Parts: sequence; C-alpha cells; structure tokens
Amino acid sequence: MRKLGLQLFTVRESLGKDVAGTLRDVAAAGYAGVELFGPYGSMVFNQYRPLLAELNVGVISGHVLIDTISDAALLEKTVTEYAKMGAKHLALAWLQPELRGGLEAYRKVAKLVNNAGQVAKAHGLQFAYHNHDFEFEKVDDGRTAHQVLMDETDPDLVKAELDLFWVAKAGLDVIEVLNNLKGRVSLVHVKDMTGDGQRTFEIVGDGIMDFDKILPAADAAGADWFIVEQDQCPQGEIASIRKSYKNIVQRGWN
Repeated sequence: MRKLGLQLFTVRESLGKDVAGTLRDVAAAGYAGVELFGPYGSMVFNQYRPLLAELNVGVISGHVLIDTISDAALLEKTVTEYAKMGAKHLALAWLQPELRGGLEAYRKVAKLVNNAGQVAKAHGLQFAYHNHDFEFEKVDDGRTAHQVLMDETDPDLVKAELDLFWVAKAGLDVIEVLNNLKGRVSLVHVKDMTGDGQRTFEIVGDGIMDFDKILPAADAAGADWFIVEQDQCPQGEIASIRKSYKNIVQRGWN
C-alpha cells in the first residue's frame, strides 16, 4: 500500500476560512498525512498537533523557501519545529526567478540545499528539492538545472521531491526521469493534467497522466509518500481532494 498524503496548498482557500474544519475534511477524504507550506508552516501548525493526532493525520513534510535555508538560525529553528511534529521530510519549494540562471547560479543553490540537507539529517529529516518545469531547461554545460542540483549535492543528504505534473509540462518522459533518479526520489507530487491545449491542473484520475505506469516507476525510484496536489480547483477544493482520493482507490493506485 502506498502512503497517500495531501499538499495543503491545494486547500489554501479553505484553510483561510477554517483550519480545523479543513483538516477534518482532509482526514475524512482518506489522506493519512499532510505537507505544510508557506503561511501554514510548522510554527503555525504546532497549535493543531492535538487535532492532527485525533484525526490520525501525520505531518509528512513542509515546503520552505530559499530565505529559510540561507539563514542558519532560521533553518535550525524550522528543522527543529518539523522534527517535533514528527515530520521525516522537508523540501525547498521553489526558486524565485532572480535565483535562476546559468550553471553558477544553480551551483550556488546546490550548496545551500546540501547544507540544508546536513542540518535536516542531524534532526532525523530527509531534505529534498521540489521541482517545477524550469529546472528541466539546459544550462551552460548541457545538463538540465535539475541534473546540476542532483549531481552537485550529496545523494544521502538531498533527494528529489519529484512533481510529476511539472516534469510532463516540461515535455519530458516522466517514467524516464524517474528511472534516471532511482534511489534519489523521496517524495512525489501526484498531480494530473488536462487533455486540452492548456495542459493545466486536473483532479487526479480525471486527466491524461498515465499513473498506471508512472506510480510503479515512482515506487522503484524510492518514493516514500505520494502527495496529491492540485494547484487550482475549479470544481472546489474539498470536492476535488475527495474525488482525487476516490479515483486513486478505485483504480488501485493506493
């Protein structure tokens, strides 16, 4: 059985209205864990630890930004808070445009990420880099930015939190990328794509992503948790996460 979690960014509007009620909805939908983000990080969520325990929902991971891993004191505090919550993972969420660029820019990021991995490991957490599509563009030496980030960090300290949607959006073969990252993937974002020309976000199981083949490849690559995420939910946030979970179970993807 795969461990299924939810990236709470999916239900951010619902959280803004009622955190406790939204967490109850997430648990009722079937998700065993949550990944925190931004304004709903560990320091805010510590007050909801009793509720999460009551709901039997664990904190899988949290998304942090470059500012956090660039500040030694803040990084230490953040990692400590996540460890207290029982999380086993932590990930760099994304790179602001001004931090992207050529080979040297990504090498600088790799050093920061590697250091974050060392700090995380000291507290029993695995650090990871969460991708979008821009990391699969090539840099000066012919590698993709994602390859640079993986090549120039310690495989024991830094894994990939592979966002399957963004790999496909970049025009790559998702299974091939997973195969090339065997042993280097700690988490995956299970995110579907519409079949129209826009190729935007969709309820898991209602889109065109071939999860029958992709998810076993993610297993083989080392994924510990399969985290559902939908950046935009035209059918409503709670309805969407319920349908995604239902589709996953009905199709035997759990």
